[in-house]
Amino acid sequence: MSQYSLHGYRIAIQARSSKTLMVEGPSDAFVLHRLIVEGHSKAKNNLRARVDTPELVRDPLLSTLGAREKVNYIVDSLSALHTKIAGLVDREWDGFCTITRTRTGSIFTSPTNGIYRTIGHSIENYLIEFEMYVDYIKKSYSHAVSIDFLEDVTRAFPAALLFSYAYSVACQQASCISRCDRLLSSSHIGLEGGRFCLNDQFLDDLRSRGIPELDLNRFEEIFKSISEMPMPKTSTDAADLKWNSHGHLGQSAVWVCIAHVAKQNGFSAIEVTEIERGRRNEKLQHFAHMLAKDGSFERIPLESLVQWATS
Repeated sequence: MSQYSLHGYRIAIQARSSKTLMVEGPSDAFVLHRLIVEGHSKAKNNLRARVDTPELVRDPLLSTLGAREKVNYIVDSLSALHTKIAGLVDREWDGFCTITRTRTGSIFTSPTNGIYRTIGHSIENYLIEFEMYVDYIKKSYSHAVSIDFLEDVTRAFPAALLFSYAYSVACQQASCISRCDRLLSSSHIGLEGGRFCLNDQFLDDLRSRGIPELDLNRFEEIFKSISEMPMPKTSTDAADLKWNSHGHLGQSAVWVCIAHVAKQNGFSAIEVTEIERGRRNEKLQHFAHMLAKDGSFERIPLESLVQWATS
């Protein structure tokens, strides 16, 4: 992939007949591309909006910045071209205290200086939807899906949301988010009293990744505290857990819970492994397609951003 200097990128933006969206990474770009296709079909506009990531721009200052800061820096540097370029960044946990687990501001914020922010932690939070998970399972494993499985996964999904939230916040508070990437599996969890729990094997495997004992104790304390919270009973309760979970870890944790239910309902070992951590691109494609096609899913501010890009 060829790169531009910041000055060269400015010239490229000016030369484009279409508008440009700058996003943090490949997942953001994929979801927005799919939404843009839907937006173009509604707007009947042949000018295909471009979606870029910071890797396209070469600048000394960018090497010291994280993905979100890179998007902010690039879009801010091109503020004179505000009619041609806008950015989308992850909210992460801004406005939400993971210690007190309270929100200090609204999840809905207007774009500032051409920068839009996700409602939840990141783009993956838009994809934590029961219908998306179940539809994917039906499409990919129809031979193994039974009425019992569908009933069990329906009952278990609120518990999966609570587990996902507890796991996300515990990882953040124990400073082990990066070390927990692709660690959790269905062999690490159980379902007791209608709640998902972690077993000792998980802590041993977490310890093997070099997590200090103090942080392990912190993880256990936070996870236990949140896991004992009341189960979500309303759509508002469920939304709070969905938006305040870590995007990547949270979505992965829900997959692991569903894999556990699948294992209990006779899915093969290979299928369980695929559900919990496999076919990542295929899952992203399916979920992004459903997000674009079904207007009942929350898409703020993605929809407004796509409308701007395709107008």
